Amino acid sequence: MRKTITFILIIFLSIATLSILTINPSQAQEGTRIYTIPSTIIRYYNDTYVGYRFNVSFWIETDQEVGGVQITTIFKHNIINVTQWWEPKWDPNYIFYGETTSALPYPPNPGYTQINSTHSRSKIAVNLFPPPPTQTPFTGTGLIAILEFEVKVIPPENETYKSPISIDNPGTYIMLADGTQLKEFTKENGYYEIHGPPPPPTGTRIFIDPPEIIDPTMTPSSIFDINITIDDFLDMKVCIFNLSYDPNVIGYVTFEIFRINGEFPTSKIIADDEAGYVWVKLNYSTPVTTYDPLAIIQITFHVETYGSTPLDLHDTNITDPTGTPIEHDVYDGFFATLIRDVAVTDIIPSRTWTYEGTPINITVTVKNKGNVSETFDLTLYYDSNIIETKTVTDLPSGEERNVTFTWDTTGIPEGNYTISAEASYVPYEFDPTDNSLTDGTIWIMERIHDVAIIDVVVPRSWVYQGWQINITVTAKNQGNFTETFDVTLYFNQTQIKTWNIIDLPAGEKIELQITLNTSQFQPCSNFSIWAEASQVPYEYNLTNNIFYDGYLKIRLYGDINGDGVIDLVDVYVVSMTFGTYEGHPNWNPDADLNQDGQIDLFDIYMVSKNFAKEC
Repeated sequence: MRKTITFILIIFLSIATLSILTINPSQAQEGTRIYTIPSTIIRYYNDTYVGYRFNVSFWIETDQEVGGVQITTIFKHNIINVTQWWEPKWDPNYIFYGETTSALPYPPNPGYTQINSTHSRSKIAVNLFPPPPTQTPFTGTGLIAILEFEVKVIPPENETYKSPISIDNPGTYIMLADGTQLKEFTKENGYYEIHGPPPPPTGTRIFIDPPEIIDPTMTPSSIFDINITIDDFLDMKVCIFNLSYDPNVIGYVTFEIFRINGEFPTSKIIADDEAGYVWVKLNYSTPVTTYDPLAIIQITFHVETYGSTPLDLHDTNITDPTGTPIEHDVYDGFFATLIRDVAVTDIIPSRTWTYEGTPINITVTVKNKGNVSETFDLTLYYDSNIIETKTVTDLPSGEERNVTFTWDTTGIPEGNYTISAEASYVPYEFDPTDNSLTDGTIWIMERIHDVAIIDVVVPRSWVYQGWQINITVTAKNQGNFTETFDVTLYFNQTQIKTWNIIDLPAGEKIELQITLNTSQFQPCSNFSIWAEASQVPYEYNLTNNIFYDGYLKIRLYGDINGDGVIDLVDVYVVSMTFGTYEGHPNWNPDADLNQDGQIDLFDIYMVSKNFAKEC
């Protein structure tokens, strides 16, 4: 009970303070910027792994009086993805250090939203609560927030994956102490890149040569060698190292020690192929000096199974004739054997017959059966004639992809045609026999029937949950026979209403209406309104059986300005209209969430409760 009373007092304190503010965007302010640290992150595929995490800090430099900051970060979620965030209250550099604040959404929730198949965003905000003038606004240079990312994928050799860490978008803005919204200022984006390998190292070092072996021709029982190599050493007397590997992928076979200065060193080698390591000690009677890379031992492995493993060079101890350690760098290696195999697994036409001149869609399913991402060409045929060739780009290992072709049948004579598809060979193709597939025929015939949806009318673009709305669907018989068919209204993929149309004459149309109560839909739903006429026998043109022309959004409670997200702007707007009613000069019907004709604590509560939600 005590927490409830405290919350209500805070809400009313916010209302009393916010009621004096205005919500007009300001112009750009010279000297104001938000930027990322680090601004550029470059990783290499052989020193990073899937699941590796790193932080990006957001800083502000301004001569304005700041009461709150919202940062929207856009990135490629298939390259990196956000995991969590922190409000750095512990850091004296924090812009609101020592003040009472509100962090939205509550950390560690990073406010993640997927934008499309490749890009996502994180939306976070910090603000003084209660806002100025109750508390002191920030001016100067300071830390805003810390966002954590996770590496989602490692590129193949000689490829580079890139992702923006972009804050230069309308969702990044500043709330000034006087209530104005500063959207136009300098927003400096960050950048992430992973590629490999890095430039060859120099200096005193011991390393594996070659640094990586990625060979798609290798199969279980194949043999390969690596050299342990030194560079830029002066008077090396003893060299000790341990080389670890995954014994499930490769196995130790043998070794060869190289003659240096005309002599072989004394040696002690312990190989444990079950544990997956080779320990080596080499002692030279004449100390070794070299200013160029010099191989000291070759180790031979065989391939156990398809896969990959690090070649981890560790616990190195290199000393001179006095037993003094020689400082040096250590560089690991990497091994992988790859299967390359693409296949055509299915062919599905949108229908098995059509009329000459009418396009038909044919979906071909391809699969990458190997373990490396592949790019290849896919060609679709009718009989021996090419319909179209498309490029399948970066199909990940083990995944399938549907590729849709549109066959323009203009000029195709009546008859049955065999459909086939063929994927081009990739280098070192493991099994080329599954690169092509023949599956079914398509009958080209005359035009006869055609029903269509010609209009869908939705009188408004949004409603709150529970409001009613009238929707009109118009169907037409565009063929030359009387037709009986069904008309179904959809919200996205959900069926709302089905009408049975009986004996609609050729050339005639019919209007169908429904009054819809939106109580059945959840807030934050966004619907494409469309209608579909069922297919009649030997339909002429199926492309006009579906009509998309309606759009309806079930607006999220608290999204006062209708921008699809609840943020600081909505908090300010609803607080300004608190206490108003229908007919009042400051009345805003969009803020009346429950349609009771007044703006009261319920409306304020819903905005606060739903902060950072978006449609």
